[in-house]
Amino acid sequence: IIFLCVAVQIYRERRLVREALDEGEFALELPKLLYSGVADKIICRLRFTPDSELELVRVRVPHPVGIVAPQQQTSFRGSGLTHVMSITLPITPTKRGPVEWKEAHLRLSAGLGLAEWEYALALDQVQAINCYPAIASSISAWNKTLVKQQTGPRLSINSFCYGKEFDSLRPYVLGDDPRTIDWKRSARGFGLLVRKYRPETHQRVIVAIDCSRKMGCRIGNRSQIEYAADAAATLVHSAHLAGDECGLFAFSQQLLSQIPPERGSRQVNLIMERLC
Repeated sequence: IIFLCVAVQIYRERRLVREALDEGEFALELPKLLYSGVADKIICRLRFTPDSELELVRVRVPHPVGIVAPQQQTSFRGSGLTHVMSITLPITPTKRGPVEWKEAHLRLSAGLGLAEWEYALALDQVQAINCYPAIASSISAWNKTLVKQQTGPRLSINSFCYGKEFDSLRPYVLGDDPRTIDWKRSARGFGLLVRKYRPETHQRVIVAIDCSRKMGCRIGNRSQIEYAADAAATLVHSAHLAGDECGLFAFSQQLLSQIPPERGSRQVNLIMERLC
C-alpha cells in the first residue's frame, strides 16, 4: 500500500510538472552585441501560472564554445518560487565570431518533491549574435557607430598634436618644446620665436595581422590572435575618429584578407565584420 501511495503521488507530481511546463513560458534574452574578453550577461525569464504547485525550479543554460560562465544554473525552491522569475547569468566570451544558444534545461518538481524531471527546451528561434573584438576605452562609442550604420561627422585631430608641415611663427611661451625654436629668426631681435606645424590628418592607416599558427598560443583563456584582433579594432576605431583612412591586411603563409583603406563608418563596420 505504501509503494502504491508513493507511485500515485509521483504520478500526480509528474502531471503537475507537465501542466506547469505546458502552460508556462520561457524566454532567453541576449545582448545585441558581444565583445571578446568583455564580461556581459544573459537573462532567462520564466512565467508559470499562479496556481502551479511547483516545489523546485532549476534552470541550466548550456553555453556554446567560446563562452566562459562561472554560473551555468540557478535554482529556486519553496518560498523562493514565484510565478514570474528572472534569472541573470554572467558570461564572458573568449573568442570572436558568431555565438549561438540553441536550448535550455529545466529541472522541475512539484508537490512533495518526491521526484524531479528534467526537460530540454529547444528555443523557438536559434539565438545567434556576433562577438566582435574588444575596443579599449571605446566600446560605447563603437556600439553607436555599429548600430547607426551610416557615415557620421568627421572628428578633427587634437590641435596640440605635432605635424610636419610648417604653418607659422609665434612668440615663445614657457613650456614650449625648445626644439621648435627658430633660432635664425629669433636672432633678428624679435625675441624667441617658435615654429607651428599643422597637425597631420587624412592619413592612411593599414593594420597588418599575423594569422600564422604561432598566434594560436594561449595567454590565459584567450589566444594571441584574439588580443591581436582587439588591438587592430582599437587602432582602426582611433583612426576613424581622427578622420583617417583605415584598411586591413591579414596574412600567414599567404595573403588571407585585404581591405583597401577608405574613410567612413561603413569602412569601419566592414573591417569589424572581417575581424569577427
